[in-house]
Amino acid sequence: MAEARVTPPRAIDPAYPADLEAIVMKGLARDRDQRHPTAEALRHELEVFARRAELHLSNLALSRLMSQLFTEELVPWYRARDSGRTLEEHVVGETLRSKPAIDTVPEGRPKRGRSHKRARVQWAIRIAVVLALFGATYLVARWWLAPPPITAGSRSG
Repeated sequence: MAEARVTPPRAIDPAYPADLEAIVMKGLARDRDQRHPTAEALRHELEVFARRAELHLSNLALSRLMSQLFTEELVPWYRARDSGRTLEEHVVGETLRSKPAIDTVPEGRPKRGRSHKRARVQWAIRIAVVLALFGATYLVARWWLAPPPITAGSRSG
C-alpha cells in the first residue's frame, strides 16, 4: 500500500458517489493510521453508505452484475464447479499454481526469514485491497442496480 498510486474513482467517473469515494480512498490510504482500524469498521462504513443511498441490497442483483462484469474471469471457476470442485478448492488450486506460498531449501524444509515475512505481509495487503475493492464494487453495484425510490410525485393513482 505504501507505494501504490490510487486514482480516486471520481477522477475516472464524476458520477461516482463522493461518500463512497471517501470510504474507498480511506481504505486504500498509504498511511496505515489513515485507514479503517478493522475490516469491521470498513464494513460498517459501507453499510451506512448503503442505507443513506437507499440501496436495495440483494444477492441476486450482485451476482448478476458480477457475472456480467467478470464473464471471462469466471470461466475457469465455472469449469471447476462443473467438474465438482468447491470454490475453496478452485481458489487454492489457482493460487498455488500461479505462485508458491513459500520457497523450499534442498532438504525440503520451508525457507523462512525476512523475505518470507515480507511475502506474507504483501499477500495480506493484497487480500485486504481485494476485499476493500470487492466491498466497494458490491455497493456501487447495488447503487447502480437499485430501482429509483418511489416519491409522492412518481406514484400513480
